[in-house]
Amino acid sequence: MNNCFSDSLIEPVQSITIRQDHGQNEKKLFFESCTDLGTLECALRSSSRLHPDIHFISVCQRNSWRPLQITQPMFKLIVDHYGLNDSAYELSSCFYTRNLDLEYAYCAPLSIVRSEDLIDTSYTLRYPEFNKEENRWALRQSGIYHRFNQKTTQQFFLLLSPLPNSAAHRNIENQLLNRMQSASDDPFWIHGLMFSTYIPTWRQYMAWLEARLIPITNLTMIAEIDQEMRVGYEKLNALYILINKLLQIPTLTSHSLDVLDSLLGHSLVDQRSNPPTTHQLDNCRRQTAAYSRTAACLHQRAQTTAQLLSDTLSLREQIIAKNQAENMASLSKSTYWITIMGLLYLPITLVATIFGTNFFNFDGQRNTVVASTDIWYFFVASGILTLVTLLACYWFREYGTVIPRQAFQAFTWREIRKLLRDIRQRDKKISPVSSV
Repeated sequence: MNNCFSDSLIEPVQSITIRQDHGQNEKKLFFESCTDLGTLECALRSSSRLHPDIHFISVCQRNSWRPLQITQPMFKLIVDHYGLNDSAYELSSCFYTRNLDLEYAYCAPLSIVRSEDLIDTSYTLRYPEFNKEENRWALRQSGIYHRFNQKTTQQFFLLLSPLPNSAAHRNIENQLLNRMQSASDDPFWIHGLMFSTYIPTWRQYMAWLEARLIPITNLTMIAEIDQEMRVGYEKLNALYILINKLLQIPTLTSHSLDVLDSLLGHSLVDQRSNPPTTHQLDNCRRQTAAYSRTAACLHQRAQTTAQLLSDTLSLREQIIAKNQAENMASLSKSTYWITIMGLLYLPITLVATIFGTNFFNFDGQRNTVVASTDIWYFFVASGILTLVTLLACYWFREYGTVIPRQAFQAFTWREIRKLLRDIRQRDKKISPVSSV
């Protein structure tokens, strides 16, 4: 609860008190900007002495990720002064310091508490709002606590806003300055004003999302798997971001529908509200239902596009893999015939190599070929190189390109000396090649 309130204020708490003289049809307004506990206490005492028709207190955040610009003792003073119920703290608990987008789909539910002549109504409302500085849309929330005294027709409003000078604050302030009728004529006007201020922004927000969805959908629909594609996995990532954003809308609008249904179904709306406010709430309910259906349609469309794009990219990769496999098969066939040709020429090359060495000489007098007695060096060297090659092939087949330590332990120095000794003994048995 402590992280919902600030230790010191940068933005003041706004207080507007309205006292209307019904006989002279005049209205007196008193504005107070409270920056500490003392100024707020003075404002509340002045409001109590005036017995106002309406007392409006506005508390804001510096931004949606920061605590409310009010200290905990100041908020407790407001709650104790008016005897507000626990739903006031429930509202404030939604505006806390955060580093992540936590509880992005949570809204404080509607609370209606009757106590003798008092009716307390409170809830939070989530809605999209365009951030001009960052040129993008953001989901924000506002909270409203409304107390109506049926006997004296006095009203108290507590507005919790995500930004200083929010749209709801401006509209409520303008309404308070321009209203000339008695507050008792329309006790639920602030709820109609809240919904009419923020509900229409859903349409603009969904149009902004749809403008990003349509180009990806069109490129996906015309993509051909056997040609170069203009969409890739980066577009698939953008689609899933849009799907997550569209998924939030039905959840948030369903909360607005619940609040509107409860307000319209409450007995006070039928008995005390003016028809314009009743019609305004009813119109907002129909608009919210329409936006929820539109969001569900866009969400389904985005999911279908994402599935189609995923399948198209997968088929495209399969075609590329197939073409590569065909190229490798053609290359393997060429290598096969090259190997066959090499096998045909290998014996000839071997014979030419042997007879091209200095171990053989042509005796012109005898017209014959004379072999050297040292020709055994050729066969010994060839045998050693062949053995080394076979051992290297065996190592590479068993251990891969990197030869581990275990491979070197396969032959000890004793075994190597024994192998060399056997080679020397075998060489002694080879008889010298006599000259012909």
